Amino acid sequence: MTDHSDKPAYAYTEDKKNPIGFLRSEEQMAREWEVKTQTVKALQDEIKQCFRREGTNHYQNCRELTLLYRTMIKDPYFNSYKPPPSE
Repeated sequence: MTDHSDKPAYAYTEDKKNPIGFLRSEEQMAREWEVKTQTVKALQDEIKQCFRREGTNHYQNCRELTLLYRTMIKDPYFNSYKPPPSE
């Protein structure tokens, strides 16, 4: 099996004159979007389990998970296919 950890992540480019670079950046963005989506789904499952486990104390005991979830989905670039302008 090939180890792909040494390959660089491709920076986002809108330059369609370089089709290979453009497609690589599109593929990298799709991978990053999928990772973000799966991370949020896993966090949702953790919050559900915490609510069920803690019962009436879930307001205090699950607060950190809930705040993390809220910060992730409040990010204006969470569902965006393009990366934030600073990258």
